[in-house]
Amino acid sequence: MNFHISGFPLVISMFLLGYSAIDYNRAKKYNIDIAGLILVVLSWILFVWSFIADDFNLLAVYGYSTVEMPFWLKIASSWAGMAGSFVLWAFLMALITLIYIFYVEKRHLNENNVIRAYLLATLVVSILAVKTGAFDVADVSFRLPAGMGLNPLLRSFWILIHPIFTFLGYSFGIALALFVLLSNSKDFFWERLIASLAWLNLSIGIIAGAVWAYVVLGWGGYWAWDPVETAELVPWLALTAYFHSLHSTGDGGRRLTAALTGFYTFYSSFMTKAGAQFTASVHTFEWTPSAVTLIIIHFIAGGFILALYLWKPGKFNWNVKLDNVTNTSFSIAWWSLLGLSLISFLGIFTPIIYYVVKGGLISVGIEYFNIYSFPLTYLFLIALVGCALRDWINAKQYVLISMSIFLASIVFTIAGFPTNNWMANMLVPITTATLLATLYRLSMDVTSRFVRSITISTLHLAIAIILLGVALNSTLSIGTVYKLELGKPVDTLYGVSVQYDGFDIRISDWNIFYSGHLIPEGAYGDFKFKITDNGKTYDIILPVWVPFTYGCGSEPGMISKGLDDIYVSIVHADFHNRLKPIITNNAFYGANEAVDYIIIEVKYNPLIWLVWLGTAILILGETMAIGTLFVSRWRRSVV
Repeated sequence: MNFHISGFPLVISMFLLGYSAIDYNRAKKYNIDIAGLILVVLSWILFVWSFIADDFNLLAVYGYSTVEMPFWLKIASSWAGMAGSFVLWAFLMALITLIYIFYVEKRHLNENNVIRAYLLATLVVSILAVKTGAFDVADVSFRLPAGMGLNPLLRSFWILIHPIFTFLGYSFGIALALFVLLSNSKDFFWERLIASLAWLNLSIGIIAGAVWAYVVLGWGGYWAWDPVETAELVPWLALTAYFHSLHSTGDGGRRLTAALTGFYTFYSSFMTKAGAQFTASVHTFEWTPSAVTLIIIHFIAGGFILALYLWKPGKFNWNVKLDNVTNTSFSIAWWSLLGLSLISFLGIFTPIIYYVVKGGLISVGIEYFNIYSFPLTYLFLIALVGCALRDWINAKQYVLISMSIFLASIVFTIAGFPTNNWMANMLVPITTATLLATLYRLSMDVTSRFVRSITISTLHLAIAIILLGVALNSTLSIGTVYKLELGKPVDTLYGVSVQYDGFDIRISDWNIFYSGHLIPEGAYGDFKFKITDNGKTYDIILPVWVPFTYGCGSEPGMISKGLDDIYVSIVHADFHNRLKPIITNNAFYGANEAVDYIIIEVKYNPLIWLVWLGTAILILGETMAIGTLFVSRWRRSVV
């Protein structure tokens, strides 16, 4: 297999980064470290340019792009595949390292160990990019005229948001672990800033993925405990635990959560790009024969971070504080978040072990995550109540309030109110109590203009709203399947009527080079519907795509009904088994087959706005936390 020119700077950088990690003082003297990082950036620029310039002889371009794709999608398709995402990740890590090096040199600080370790981490990701074939070239003697196009599921605005912020979160997560474990700095500003940036970027990545799944991918919801999306949640939980460790444990607990963040990050990146093929995941878009090698590399890198934690003295000096309501609530939050991260990790690690031992694909069921994470989630919410009321109650009153909330949860569960799910009924009183306590705290904080406390209250408010929304929406959502005959409206159980009005066929204006021929990428069937709600009619189109190179799929449609959504989608078995051949025959073989009926699912999603409102407040709170850091630093410099 030939090697593309865009990969040569990355290969050269690997030698420079390796040398810099071994002998950083000499490398620093001759700027070898900076040269290696600049070459990583250059390699990414050349790699992306190959997509823009339609260099289809680069297999990554051939596999994920074609001539007619819009400019922005060609850029995004450069990280659509596993190998390209590693190139993107190496680029982001190189940028972060360059910024940090220039800052350290400007301040004349001795952070050689941190820089050496991050150079080594960048080297590992660069090796992953090369190992997965990012720069492999097609073994042909002519210039390929087109590529294979991009999976229709990935042709979304969200491909610009979800991957970039996810890998930025991963990059800062690893930086946090290395900084906490290796830095000599006594200035906690940079540690808190790195942690806050990791938390913010990872939150945006998770939320963007949830929105993408809900509005585009047609999976019927924003969260399903799929192995890949759960893998992204695990380091987020560890990061959240890190912030609570600052108020509740000694340096040992703080270093533990930072080390776990780094370890989880490496494992999560493996699951995101290669691990899904070992599990029953909806994210399995490609197969790689290098997956076993990849998991070994990821575990070695993650294990190195855990080894740094174990090597440090005082690793078990956790010094958990339970002397007042503030410290007790933060300690409970820390332990519960650590437990949640471990439960989630075991849920996505078990299928890997099963595959290695028995060679089969399994996925740990939703029941596992719901049942085992429920008690720890409840404890976490109890902790948030204590945090909100910390200045007005003592330990005995905190226990009485917690017991009262728990008794209310029992009553709701016995009464079967407000849902038919006992876990949701248990969560409603505690999330409501957390919401009310946090709102009261926030009002007091605003009055006193205590910015840091306002930020904490905003974040806790967001968590309470999200969990309340998830508890109610996930259990009150109802989906019903309907058979719609052409032109005949059907009244649904949710106060709306749906009518199927036929379909149009269109051949894709994208061309692909497939089996030695330049052909249209595929065909689309645009199925038209009218949804009537309270006398108002909405026209929606549910497209079914049938490309030659990817499996067929369909995009859902939805309308907002007050605080709720009505979610309409074509049943998978119907478009895959019946509509797919009709679309293909009509588009390419001159047939004129009719579709006299269609099978759809109409799903009622109540209170979905609570989930989106909570995520928006979460992003606001995390942004405020970063702003608060800079304001505090500026005030100290002025004084």
